[in-house]
Amino acid sequence: MTSYEPRALAARSAFDLHSLTDRNWHELSQGEQKRTQLACILWKEPDVLLIDEPTNHLDAHNRTVIIAALKRFKGIGVIVSHDRELLNTLCYQCLFFVGSTQEVYAGGYDTAHAQLLAQTQSIRKQKATLASRSASLDQELARLHTIQQGSKKKLSKLHLSHKDHDAKAKIDGARLSGKDASLGQKKLNLEHRLSKMQSEISALPVSKDYSGAIFFNDIAQPSRTLLHSELSDIPLPTGKKLFLPELVLRSSEKIGLMGCNGVGKTSLLNYFLEKGILKAQRFYYLRQEMDVNATQSLLKDFHELKAPDLSRCLQIIARLGSDATQILKSRSFSSGEVRKLAIALAIVRNLELLVLDEPTNHLDLASIQNLEQALAASNLALLLVSHDSFFIKAVCGAIWEIKKDPDGDSHLRC
Repeated sequence: MTSYEPRALAARSAFDLHSLTDRNWHELSQGEQKRTQLACILWKEPDVLLIDEPTNHLDAHNRTVIIAALKRFKGIGVIVSHDRELLNTLCYQCLFFVGSTQEVYAGGYDTAHAQLLAQTQSIRKQKATLASRSASLDQELARLHTIQQGSKKKLSKLHLSHKDHDAKAKIDGARLSGKDASLGQKKLNLEHRLSKMQSEISALPVSKDYSGAIFFNDIAQPSRTLLHSELSDIPLPTGKKLFLPELVLRSSEKIGLMGCNGVGKTSLLNYFLEKGILKAQRFYYLRQEMDVNATQSLLKDFHELKAPDLSRCLQIIARLGSDATQILKSRSFSSGEVRKLAIALAIVRNLELLVLDEPTNHLDLASIQNLEQALAASNLALLLVSHDSFFIKAVCGAIWEIKKDPDGDSHLRC
């Protein structure tokens, strides 16, 4: 976007891109790249805008900027997002994928989701009522079948002597009375009602319920230092520096790492990993985005799991809102499924530290809530990078925040 026409200048100003014009694309953080992409798209003023997770990788300030810009967009917009604030602010309708069906409800996310839950609960209640009635009909059908079988025996002449004319006459009289035919007709009517009711039950669009808690199979960790960094500074891709105080992370502690885009959060994690700062022997690092090689390695680890760990991994994936049976069969995965798989694998391993960089990216809101509860209850130590302040505050006991100085350098404050 090198044009100096008024629209281009306005877009650069709205997205605060003036400071990025002298930097190469690969030098930008993922949040800065996202802002640039969105600015270019909106500068072109399309009639229809299809956008997938527009607020991923954005800090609170830039999320506000993006929402305001999208709100000014005059065309038709279709958004895929797990950002509740974004959906509540911009959307007039929400489309939910419920099993193999789709449901549309009016309003932003909170309003539409409440309608979806009410509808789902109503259908589940209706299905339970029909199932109860179906079971009663099934019992009655079984009772009539027993009576009918007994009646057939009574009306049979095979056990009679050929000279017992009186008994034969009584059986003939019973057959002529039509009682057995009436019983058969009643049974046919019940079978028809039962078949119709079972068809009604099958037609009700109720998706599988994947809700439930995620539990870490962990125990209290022996107290030891898992991360120790002396007073130091590290170089950033911008040519500036990130200044650090002495940092310590001990067993079972949960630290949230926050800061605006481009202040050096990912650089700090790489510093910890590459310079031997991490003392943890058993840890897992979930990166912001996983490339093809990382994804293939992840899938290899998944398919090599032994039965107990595989079963637990699939259970966790289900708790994060995906169909575990489909995950087991599939050879290609969405970004969200890859993230869930990585998180599940991290949970089933005997670890002492998780380093998670934006773990909620590509996850839906229900999955985020389940993950939040699991992390908060776990005995594992945690270093969590996220722009979601609510998520960090719900999970972490302390926060490290990186702020940029006017001269461009950054400082971490505990």
